[in-house]
Amino acid sequence: MERAESGYRIRVDCTQSPPQMAMSGSVRVTEPGELKEFFGQVHSALVGCGACEVVVDLRDLDFLNSTAFKPLVHWLGLIDQLPVDGRYTVRFRIAKERHWQKPCLGALSCFSPLLVTVEGA
Repeated sequence: MERAESGYRIRVDCTQSPPQMAMSGSVRVTEPGELKEFFGQVHSALVGCGACEVVVDLRDLDFLNSTAFKPLVHWLGLIDQLPVDGRYTVRFRIAKERHWQKPCLGALSCFSPLLVTVEGA
């Protein structure tokens, strides 16, 4: 599963264990709808394959504007709506040199502390 737009790319591989997502480039969107739909599709695929965890690699992600951040929050909400025994966790890998990532992902981990871990902070 992949989404590529001008300036960014999101790739998801559900065949690995755990499933992997990689985001790269600069995500600057003005309307969150398409990203929200994409993360909904990712969620459905992860539930369908019975994932217990997904690793989201952000080390090549230069920028994520606030409008693009909202679909990530929505995605965590979808996970949280699942029955407890059907939920999967999200492990974000961040780059220390991308100074914006630590506070932004820290905020996500506060939103869902049982679902989100941040690696590389």
